[in-house]
Amino acid sequence: MTKCLKMVGLGALSIALLISLIFGFGCAKQEATPTPPPSPTPTPTPKMEIVIYSDFQCHNCADLFFDVEEELHRLYVDTDKVSMEVRSINGLGNASLLAAEAALCAGDQGKFWAYSGALFTAWRQAGAAAYSEAELLKTAIALGLNEEAFSTCLTSGVKEAEVDANRLELLDAGETEIPIIYINGNKIKGNKPLQTYVDVIEQLLSQ
Repeated sequence: MTKCLKMVGLGALSIALLISLIFGFGCAKQEATPTPPPSPTPTPTPKMEIVIYSDFQCHNCADLFFDVEEELHRLYVDTDKVSMEVRSINGLGNASLLAAEAALCAGDQGKFWAYSGALFTAWRQAGAAAYSEAELLKTAIALGLNEEAFSTCLTSGVKEAEVDANRLELLDAGETEIPIIYINGNKIKGNKPLQTYVDVIEQLLSQ
């Protein structure tokens, strides 16, 4: 270990001064140049967008969710090839509105897809009764959502305008039937076999 030596007398002082001029003053520890952190790897931007208009009281919409949406999510969304958005509407009454609001509230906690599946399952079993505020809260709790945050979101009506805007988008486009899927603007109406959507997606991805 190098140490600073205490030098006494004029000769020693002269030698110390000469050394300091040549090598730098004192024995201060040289600071290492900080290494900049590595730049984060950018997340690939999907080259395709899928938009689905759906209602939580629509039989074909429920079939589409379980037979198509979940598989498209696995094949294309989870692999960052495609982005997919579901725009739930309130086309079949107040129960549809509450369910759609609840799904958006669950989405605020990162559980939109899981919650949507739970809603459709409950609706197939109990009908519109599954979409009361009490039942919607039970579903949220069962999925591990923050109860207070979810309840506040649902009862405040903060998501109502978004749900109604989705319905108005369809009406403005002259559409009165659901489900409707837009794949990069290419419209497919109704619930079709999975391969129908896969063929369109693969063709567009290859362009």
